[in-house]
Amino acid sequence: MLGIPVVVLSLSGAALVFYNELDGALNLPATPACDSCSPPQLIAPRYDRALHTLRQTYPDLNGPWRVEASERGRVIAARYYHPPATQGEYFAPLMVWLSADGSAVVRQEYWGHYLMTWLYNLHFSLLSGATGLVVVGMIGVGATLLLLSGLLAWWPRPGQWRRALAFKRRPALVGQLYDWHKVTGLVMVIPLVLLCVTGAMLALPKQTSWVLSQGFGPVNTPQPLLGQNAGGAKADTVPPAVALEQARSHYPTATLAWIETPAVTGTPDYYRFRLSQQGDPSRRFPHTFVYISAADGTLLYSYDFHKQNHATTIVNWLHALHDGTYFGLAGRIFYVLAGMAMTILFILGAIRYYWRTCYKRRGEGSARHNTMP
Repeated sequence: MLGIPVVVLSLSGAALVFYNELDGALNLPATPACDSCSPPQLIAPRYDRALHTLRQTYPDLNGPWRVEASERGRVIAARYYHPPATQGEYFAPLMVWLSADGSAVVRQEYWGHYLMTWLYNLHFSLLSGATGLVVVGMIGVGATLLLLSGLLAWWPRPGQWRRALAFKRRPALVGQLYDWHKVTGLVMVIPLVLLCVTGAMLALPKQTSWVLSQGFGPVNTPQPLLGQNAGGAKADTVPPAVALEQARSHYPTATLAWIETPAVTGTPDYYRFRLSQQGDPSRRFPHTFVYISAADGTLLYSYDFHKQNHATTIVNWLHALHDGTYFGLAGRIFYVLAGMAMTILFILGAIRYYWRTCYKRRGEGSARHNTMP
C-alpha cells in the first residue's frame, strides 16, 4: 500500500527538479533581453519600475508583493499572497511575470492552476492541503524505514561481501529481478534516504523543530515586525532601489534573492530583503534577512545566516538538500534519476513478489493434488 504513494511522490519530485526551467519553457513568451539593465548601477531601478507596474496593474491588491531577483536581462517574477480570487484555497498566490525592465506584465497565473505548480502541490501535499502535508511526512518516514529495512535484509555476513555484490546469472526470472532490485537499491540508497528524510522533515516542520530543539535548542526564524511607523507608511515613500542600497551596505558581499515590499497603507511598513551570503546552502531561498523602514530607509532589523544556532542551520539545509540545488546541475540530474529509481524499485519488487506468490501457490496446488485419493 505504501508503494503507490511513494511512486507518485518520486515521479512528481523528479519532474520538479527543473520545475522553474520547465515552466518557463512551457509558458513564458519569448521576451527581449534588457541590455540596458545589465550595468550594476541600473539593476536596482528595474525593481522600482516593477513595483510601480504591479501597483498600477493590480490597484486592488494593496498588500505586500514578493519579487524574486532575477538574473540580469531576464523576466522578473513576483507573487502576491492571499489574493481575494483564491481565498478558499490552501495555498494559491497570484504569480506574475514582468518584462526584464519591469515595465509590463507578460504573464499571470494562480499557483496550483497550472501544470508545474499543480505537480508541486501533488508532491508536497497530495493536493490535500494541511492534512496532505502530514500524510506526505508520514509517507517519507515509512519510505525511509522501507529503504533501511531492505538494506538490512541484504546486508551480507562477514566474508560474503563479494558474493552479495555480484550480479549473478540466474535461469529463473525471480532471481534476475532480485539482482536488478538489489543493484538499483544499492546504487541509489543514500540519495533516496536523504530525499525521504529531508522530505519528511519539510512536510512536518513542527515535529522537526521539536525534535531538533531537544538536542540543539530552539529553531529560530525571522518574525514579521510590528508596525514601525504610526499610521503605516505609503509604499512609495522610499523606493526599492534606495532601500536595497541600504540593505547592501550592511552585507556588501551578499547576493539579492527576494524583495518583500511594504503594503500601500498599514503593515508591513518595511522592506524585507532576503540575501544570500557565502556558505548559505540555498541560492534561491537563502537565510539572511534585512528589514528596512519604508518611511525613511533606516535599518530596522537584520537576521544573519552565520549567527544562527545548530538547529536552525539544519533546517536551513533541508530545502537545498531535498531539491538537489546545493549539488549543482550534476546533482539535480542525479536526483531525477533517483526519483525514477524509486519507481523502478517498486515495480521490480512488486513483480518479484507477485512471481514468487504465483510459484508458491502452484507448488501448494501440486502438493494437494498429489495427496488426493
